[in-house]
Amino acid sequence: MKLQVTLVVLLTLSLPGISEEAKLARLGVTRGYGLGSLWAEIQIDRTVYVSHDYCEAAGLIGSYPAEIRKNTVRLHVRNKICKYHILYDRPALTRGLRNKEASVP
Repeated sequence: MKLQVTLVVLLTLSLPGISEEAKLARLGVTRGYGLGSLWAEIQIDRTVYVSHDYCEAAGLIGSYPAEIRKNTVRLHVRNKICKYHILYDRPALTRGLRNKEASVP
């Protein structure tokens, strides 16, 4: 019995926590097509997550620590957590070539 309890405790301690290490996210809010419509675009690494949600604490533009859980992005703004429900995601577009050596013949 003690061996089983010990194994369960060791397994629980070795699992990663619920919140992963927070990544830096860049937030940008733009106007949508309809009157009063807003789109929040949150870029984490090379992916942009799009949402209709708005959080007053985060404002319109900023960089904040973030975590992704299922279909929600959570931004840690000072002592508040802003939740954005993801409608869809897309790759982040960048200008120019990523590898300049690839263009040399």
